[in-house]
Amino acid sequence: MTETPEVGGPEAPLQQAVTNPSPWAASVGSDLTRIRRYHQVGHRGVIVSMLVAVAVAAALAGLVPWQWVAAWLATFLVIGAVRLVVFRHVAHRVPEGASLRGWGHWAVVLSLIQGLAWLPLMWFAHIADAVSVTLLLGLVFGLFATGIVSIMGLYPPVYWAYVLPLVLGAFVWLMAMPDRHPFAALAFLVAAGFMLRGAIDSSRQLRRSVTRRRETSELAQRLGLAKRRFQSTLASIGDAVITTGPDARVEYMNRAAEQLTGWTEEQASGRHLASVLALVETAPSQSLTVLIETCLARGAQVNRDEDARLVPRGGDGEERLVQIGISPLQDEPGEVRGLVAVIRDVTELRGMARQVYHQGLYDALTGLPNRPGFQAVLREVLTDPARREQPAVICWLDLDRFKLVNDACGHAAGDEMLRQIAGQMLVQLPEGATLARMGGDEFALLLPGYTLDRATTLAERIRDEIARFRFPWADRVFNPGVSVGVVPVTARDGVGAILAAADTACYIAKEQGSNRVHVADPDDMTLADRHGQVEWAAKVQNALDENRFRLRYQRLEALQPDLPAKVEFLLTMIDDDGALVGPAQFLPAAERFGLMPALDRHVVHMAMNVVVEGPRELAGVDQYAINLSGQSINDPEFLGFVLEAIREIGVDPTRLCFEITETAVISNMSRAQAFIARLREQGCRFSLDDFGSGLSSFGYLRALPVDCLKIDGQFVRHLATDQVDQSMVRCINQVGHTMGMLTVAEFVEDAAALERVRALGVDYAQGYAVHHPVLLS
Repeated sequence: MTETPEVGGPEAPLQQAVTNPSPWAASVGSDLTRIRRYHQVGHRGVIVSMLVAVAVAAALAGLVPWQWVAAWLATFLVIGAVRLVVFRHVAHRVPEGASLRGWGHWAVVLSLIQGLAWLPLMWFAHIADAVSVTLLLGLVFGLFATGIVSIMGLYPPVYWAYVLPLVLGAFVWLMAMPDRHPFAALAFLVAAGFMLRGAIDSSRQLRRSVTRRRETSELAQRLGLAKRRFQSTLASIGDAVITTGPDARVEYMNRAAEQLTGWTEEQASGRHLASVLALVETAPSQSLTVLIETCLARGAQVNRDEDARLVPRGGDGEERLVQIGISPLQDEPGEVRGLVAVIRDVTELRGMARQVYHQGLYDALTGLPNRPGFQAVLREVLTDPARREQPAVICWLDLDRFKLVNDACGHAAGDEMLRQIAGQMLVQLPEGATLARMGGDEFALLLPGYTLDRATTLAERIRDEIARFRFPWADRVFNPGVSVGVVPVTARDGVGAILAAADTACYIAKEQGSNRVHVADPDDMTLADRHGQVEWAAKVQNALDENRFRLRYQRLEALQPDLPAKVEFLLTMIDDDGALVGPAQFLPAAERFGLMPALDRHVVHMAMNVVVEGPRELAGVDQYAINLSGQSINDPEFLGFVLEAIREIGVDPTRLCFEITETAVISNMSRAQAFIARLREQGCRFSLDDFGSGLSSFGYLRALPVDCLKIDGQFVRHLATDQVDQSMVRCINQVGHTMGMLTVAEFVEDAAALERVRALGVDYAQGYAVHHPVLLS
């Protein structure tokens, strides 16, 4: 038997038509089935008819001319042979479908012909004029009228085609005889009617019996299939399943239950569930016996709240952690026929959870607590009333020259050095101290119960030990060193503020020359400035996350004819209280803490969208200037980002002009040259900002393929009155024009300076005398 396709699969509509047929479809299927069944077994009736015909012919010998009897018998046998051939052909060669229905019509026709073939016997009886022959014919007709009821049950049209000619023929014969007896004919007709009615009733009972037998067989097959599927499902699932009777004695176990408990189904059958599931009980209320009793009493599912420890049979196997749930088997609500226990092995799951928990709090390289682990310890110190009254100190340690080891020998060498230095520091620590790796080459040390002086002494000792440490790798020897920041732990500060202060103190130690200890002082202005920048860096990051940056634009005035209209985009930030913050306040912190690449990405994306949208206040603008930082120029992924943004947003690259500063170029000349060359291939333009501020500005100008020089504002502010500034501006303007570059004078703040730069031949002026920056709507 083929399995039923799943609901919703490609065979679902067909399956639904089979399982839920319409009345017409059911009738068609029933007729075809009857026709098929009739042609499979109907040959038996034909053979019996042929044998009876032979017997009747023998009985008529001597009473009817033999030529007539022989002709009749030959005709009858030929008809029977034809029917036998048809039966064989249909049963073995005709497929299901419309052709089968056509053969059903032929079966009716052939049955009618053979039924008509019996009628000559009435004429023979008249010729024989013998009572014995008449009784024989009546017996034959009666047997055929009632004896082929099975044919009616198989295919009623065949029955009626065979029997009705006999009945009607006999009635006509009785009425047409010279010595006819009308009452005898009427009695015959009534008797025939009763016989036919009995045949119909018998046929119906036979069909009902056959239908019930078929439905019972199909139901048994479906139940058997469902049972096999159910058992196969239970055998294949990962959870252990045990079923019991109402007395909690085992009746069935799937394969997973056998493997988990160490019992086979045969061994466990009839045993109490509690003896098969050998649990190490810890709480009486969670015992298996209590769970069973509770489930039986409530008639509802009961689960064990805690994991249980299961000991396999014999106690030789490994103890397993399991979850147990027990549900009742109910025929009717309230009538519990048995129990189903589902046992899930969670040993590996709990082990993985512990491993994940450990990995979340400990560093895989050194085995020390990581940042979350250290924060958890520090938070415990701050929240524990007994410990928060005691002094505590945090030391933040950052290795010096660690990058040199990574760059020279690879990360494997750097990892090994970190492990060895962690071991060197651990041997110096007092009891109760916590050393953690905070990331990269940074460590943090928590010293509960330590004063600032004692902690400083310990920090100096650790610094001295690492200073004497030598790390050999291959044919080289490295001496890393360490910078340490020491800060007191105060209960009024949160974890984040304390760690930020310690990091700041360490940064100051590095700025002061590295390989030293810096102790935080509440009056330390350097620390305060650093802490302020940390706060601004956090604000910048939050503003990026919350999309709180906006663009302003400032127009440049063209001082010479036929120059394109330009504006420069300037960045502003919306503070937490909704106030606008200028770039001078947040850009230094963003540069110090490496946030400029992310910030520049945000600005480039916003600016390109503005260029594509073309707001009304920027109508008529030909070129848009976008500032880029040195960190972004040196970011190997930033060029790809810009090219992808140009492609995705669909901006015209010839309308973009990127401004970079001298310091950005000097820090990595080769990368800056490649960056500029690649984007100029796309049609972008470049301006060199703050030109003239460096001592070597003219020296590297020839190597940079820029389109515009922006004269540093220090030469423009006092241009109207300072002869030296005028000479510098004249010189820069002349050099720029000689090299085919446009020039821009920045910080043009008054009308006198504007007229002076115009007179000097500068191409553009930018400043408050020309246009105040405006926030884009």
